Amino acid sequence: MRSHQVTEQVRTPVSPAGDQAERHLEQLVRELTEREREILRHALHGKRAVAIAEDLYLAPSTVRNHLSNAYRKLEVDGYDDLVRRYRGLLLRPPSTSPPTASWPERPEGLNELLLLVAEATGAFLGLFDRNFQGLWINEPGRSLCGLDRGEVQPPALWQLHPAEARETLQDAIGHAHDQGTWSGAGTLVDTDGTRHAVQETLVARNGAGGGFAALLVFAQPIERLVALDGELAGQTGRILDLTQTLSTER
Repeated sequence: MRSHQVTEQVRTPVSPAGDQAERHLEQLVRELTEREREILRHALHGKRAVAIAEDLYLAPSTVRNHLSNAYRKLEVDGYDDLVRRYRGLLLRPPSTSPPTASWPERPEGLNELLLLVAEATGAFLGLFDRNFQGLWINEPGRSLCGLDRGEVQPPALWQLHPAEARETLQDAIGHAHDQGTWSGAGTLVDTDGTRHAVQETLVARNGAGGGFAALLVFAQPIERLVALDGELAGQTGRILDLTQTLSTER
């Protein structure tokens, strides 16, 4: 009897580590903040926390906290696991797809109007570049910090804050980078070393690569805020007195 050899077709099973696993990794990456992605990109280029902190003007402890949070979100056990699973995703060039909508054309004279408003605020208002070097500071800000009106180049952001406040400033900058803005108590120092307690707001504009493009700093002296509160309370009291008088005359 002739024997017939039956050849069974063997199908290669689809590995669960294929497209589905890749999509899972991409989803985890999307959960990272922009600051966490930026720090991870530096780490994947072989930089340690101290070097990353110097590059991004952050405290080393802040960098380590971001790394710890990022590792937890990405479900990795350490640096080697990060490199093996995420190097391609995190170092992938950003998408350059065109915007879906454009801003309306800027009205003529808007820049001049905004400049007038900035000079009339009575508070410190300054613009700084990606390296936190001053680009422009309004006249009230220059007056507060004792800067010469005719000075060509405004100082760096760090020079306007006392040394003991710089770690807090670094954390504030990191928060502004992640969330867009930061607001809280701060301290400015003028050229003769006098400290000024301020309510400070940082507004960050981030670039396409994830880093800073510019930083806007608004600072209102606390003493001015107290004076405004007192003036408002006085006006409120006068309105209440007038209302009481009108009610009595009726």
